[in-house]
Amino acid sequence: IVCCLDENENLLDVVLSALSALKSCTHILANKTPDVFLSSIPILVKNVLQNYTIAPACLQCIASIILETGPSFLPVLNDVIIAVLEISKKNDVAKEADLFVAILGVFEAIVEKLGGFLSPYLDEILDFLLLRQSSSESTSKMTEKFESVQKSLPKMIPVCVEGDLYFPSR
Repeated sequence: IVCCLDENENLLDVVLSALSALKSCTHILANKTPDVFLSSIPILVKNVLQNYTIAPACLQCIASIILETGPSFLPVLNDVIIAVLEISKKNDVAKEADLFVAILGVFEAIVEKLGGFLSPYLDEILDFLLLRQSSSESTSKMTEKFESVQKSLPKMIPVCVEGDLYFPSR
């Protein structure tokens, strides 16, 4: 399946079929053999950055892999977050509802499964969530995803407090 993604860049139907098959297989097999699915991440990331036509489907596959592999996804988390943040900074992303919802889906999956590992990227993710929400022409699906991610963030990301806490004595 992964070979179809890498070798058939010009055959849109083949690539989309391969992405659909990968996503389906992810739900069934990724928790049993995460390494097989994690090996597809570099190709998915490359396609996200190079081909806007298939980027939403690639991002949906990445989100599925994150949800099914959980902590096994950590070795490739940095590459994925950098790519998603890079594509999210493009000006025309807000106009592409499918791409926008797919980006939110990846953020939602990361927050749900790997929220404790987001601190290096939290500023940029929050900028995206706050700035893009106010500047985009929201569809109901976009609004629903936004709300889901915004509700998940405070629950899934551990709160770190620097210094000693002051508790008044009675």
